[in-house]
Amino acid sequence: MDRALVGDPGLVVISGGEPLLHQHQPAWTELLRKLARSAEIEIETNGTIAPAGATLHYQPFALRYNVSPKLTHSGDPEHRRIRPEVLERFSDSARASWKFVCATPADVDEVAELVDRYDLTGPVWISPEGTTSKTVLIHTRLIADHVIKRGFNLGTRLHVLAWGNERRR
Repeated sequence: MDRALVGDPGLVVISGGEPLLHQHQPAWTELLRKLARSAEIEIETNGTIAPAGATLHYQPFALRYNVSPKLTHSGDPEHRRIRPEVLERFSDSARASWKFVCATPADVDEVAELVDRYDLTGPVWISPEGTTSKTVLIHTRLIADHVIKRGFNLGTRLHVLAWGNERRR
């Protein structure tokens, strides 16, 4: 007999590393099916692996994607962090929201260029870069007006403001 999720959460977020690396494993579809009995499911991804199989097409549950492509300031080469066909797949799913980490107005401009170039549909969230409260506040002040001017949503890094860079919170 299947048991309800502990605490009956309304939303279960699958994150950590890159969850879509596991979508072809035999247990993936079963995991989604069982979670969907009690909750909506959100998969956090960096947008470099396309959803496939049950991840994309299994409909009995509410599944959405939080896609967070890395920007130039990450230091990763563009061909590793931006995969146009994958971004288009997420956008076409009509179940994606987009989250970018920015430190400067130039980063926000880069987000706007990606949104336009790849016709990214769905809400766009910008969060300030930082692992300390001080850095998060500095970057928030630098980007806030630019984010609002572009029509994007401004998020915080509340976990950093509350606990700093402490792990397992």
